[in-house]
Amino acid sequence: MLQGDRGFTIPQVFRLLEVAELEYLQMLDWPSWQISDLFVSADRSQDADRSRNSPSSNSSNSSKTLENAETSEPAETWETLSDQFLLGLENSDPETQLHLYDLLNPIHRLLDFWCGHPLNATSFPPSPEDWTPEQYQNAIVMWHPLLCNDFVFQQFVTDLQNLKPFAIQSSISSDVIYQEIIQRLNQCLREQYIDLPLDCEVYDPQALKDYLCQVINLVSSHRLQVIFMFDEIELISQASWGHSFFANWRSLLSNTPSLQDYLSAIFCGADEMFKISRDVGSPLGNILEWQELELLSLEDTARLLCEPIQYTWADDFIEEVFTLTGGHPFIIQYLMQAVCSSGLNEFKQSLEEAKRQFLRNQRFQFKNWWDKFDSPTRMIYARLAEDKLLSRKSILKEFRDASDRSISILSHTGVANYNWETGYLKYAGSLFKDWFDQFGDLNVTPDIVSRVDELLKDLERRLRQLLTRHFDAKKSSWLQNHFEKNNRKRWQDILKRAEKFEDSSLSNNEVLRNTDLGDLFELTLLGTEWNELCKYFTNLSSDKNQAKSRLTERKDHLIPIRNKLRHVREDEIESTAFLKAQVFCVELLESLSSLPD
Repeated sequence: MLQGDRGFTIPQVFRLLEVAELEYLQMLDWPSWQISDLFVSADRSQDADRSRNSPSSNSSNSSKTLENAETSEPAETWETLSDQFLLGLENSDPETQLHLYDLLNPIHRLLDFWCGHPLNATSFPPSPEDWTPEQYQNAIVMWHPLLCNDFVFQQFVTDLQNLKPFAIQSSISSDVIYQEIIQRLNQCLREQYIDLPLDCEVYDPQALKDYLCQVINLVSSHRLQVIFMFDEIELISQASWGHSFFANWRSLLSNTPSLQDYLSAIFCGADEMFKISRDVGSPLGNILEWQELELLSLEDTARLLCEPIQYTWADDFIEEVFTLTGGHPFIIQYLMQAVCSSGLNEFKQSLEEAKRQFLRNQRFQFKNWWDKFDSPTRMIYARLAEDKLLSRKSILKEFRDASDRSISILSHTGVANYNWETGYLKYAGSLFKDWFDQFGDLNVTPDIVSRVDELLKDLERRLRQLLTRHFDAKKSSWLQNHFEKNNRKRWQDILKRAEKFEDSSLSNNEVLRNTDLGDLFELTLLGTEWNELCKYFTNLSSDKNQAKSRLTERKDHLIPIRNKLRHVREDEIESTAFLKAQVFCVELLESLSSLPD
């Protein structure tokens, strides 16, 4: 943040923040700045866990640190400090604690910290969707330095006046990205005490290539590797210049002998990375090594919880954190920072409060994830939230070509976990599921409407085919005799629909062609016929009574949806009902798949 500085003390940093009207938030490597780690309580027997109960980087270095401090007192002298003095240190303001730590233990060459604008945290709800009109009127937009140009600002004002969302990605150019790359690379060179190239103005690929050649000449003797990491590349890939940007990086990484041995690049993303990996024409697709990011296992979650603070948590606590987060590193770190900041003695209550705090203050993170999901991805997650476990085979049957892409996106985002050995997808993290149950929206799209309508029509055709074969094997007029004897009113409706007279004779096929889906279900479930037809529905249950009960459940759900679709009233159907209908249709079509066409 303070480029070109020649050294600052902690008090000077805080004075700079005051002048800039910024607020100190936290040191970047906060565990290594804990003042309490430098001292040992006088009554060690009562407070033996003090040092490990504060997040620390390495408490075993305390005695070495004190001996290296600029003081003539031996390290043991500090152990006689009273509890009152130590308590006073812990209750002092951040500036005092950091300044004292830096004086006693000057191990940090860089003062890396987080800061922000000093806004009242309670003045605005965390999500703009919850703001009142008055809060919108009083809101202040903080402009990122990358966006500080007249063109971007004018576009922002225009979108604001037209009540349109402002698309940041359309306002970032490749020139801006190249300049940001050079600034960060220059900072790394300074940290290694390497003189910078003379020309640092880079606005096009060729200039970047020339600049990197200069850098490599400087660092080759230092045996340094230059590694670039591009996270969430969707903003680049969606831009008009995105394809050429990736093509330039392909050239740098694989077609420039003077550079390729010293350069590496990491590209991260969800949806767009999936497309690049499967696009044979992608400039990067065939030169990158692909790695699917996965959630942490229970074992790795335990290591992340215990090793950084050198504290052994109870197994049931680790399992509870794993259940909440699904092994997502970001959520684990957020929850555990809240728990450690509250003290470890009441960790269960602290974890529950951290969960509520996350859903209250950070739910926009989940909404950002959800907004990036397309309709099939959202629907698959909704199925997961209901069933907890889905096979890839069943997902393919329901969602077809979109299946693998959606599985990849859900896995990369960290809300689901796909087991490549078993072929099953499982939802991960009850915290995201809690958010989904409360805030997740599933819009009824034309795709899902047409999909369910198509499945229902296919199901009707297959049931008619099954029943025609079944009843023709008994008698060609079996259905006419059945309706004339048991349901005269329904027989009159069939004759009217078939445009036949009262004394007409109809074959089983003619009768079935003039019945509805509800009639087809009822005929299948007839007590006298089910004993023979149940063999087609063993995927519902091997027990014929259980299978009949489940087929009845599917009938009761599908018939109202079919009727509303026939009368163009899909707006009356909830999205979850569409999802369930899709599942039931696919399941029943699988039951009837053994029938010859």
